[in-house]
Amino acid sequence: MAPQSPAPPNGYEPLFAGHLGFSGLTGPYFVRMGEGAPMLGFRVEERHLNPSGVCHGGALAAFADYLAVIVRHVAGATDFSTPTVTLSIDYLAPVPLGSWVELNGRLLRRTKSLLFGDGVMQVDGAVVTRVDAIFTLGRPRADLGFDIPPGVVSAV
Repeated sequence: MAPQSPAPPNGYEPLFAGHLGFSGLTGPYFVRMGEGAPMLGFRVEERHLNPSGVCHGGALAAFADYLAVIVRHVAGATDFSTPTVTLSIDYLAPVPLGSWVELNGRLLRRTKSLLFGDGVMQVDGAVVTRVDAIFTLGRPRADLGFDIPPGVVSAV
């Protein structure tokens, strides 16, 4: 049995209430409301490490893709799917085992069919990645079989 990861900081709740899919492999991810936008977080566990003993870039990239949750919320498009069009990540510092990684983001622009956003991941206040992304406004989430409970930011 794998060791239990330390609890997330106060105020964070699980991001996903139902089916986890890929997120069950890469998470768990957590969310809390920040100043006008959700903040996301995850704890770096042993399974997230690369052979050098720090968080694998692929694990950080998978987490970066959840910038969609933030920009969708800010855009008022929480009822829509937001497939990723492009995702760019700059790795600025290694992220050690046990780190609490927070993703803060913002909506830069919304068009009829696209959401443009950027963000940073931080560990203890230090920026470890920069993220830029474009998401398309897809189908209504109800059409995809997502049940979004009241008060939950929503899953990607």
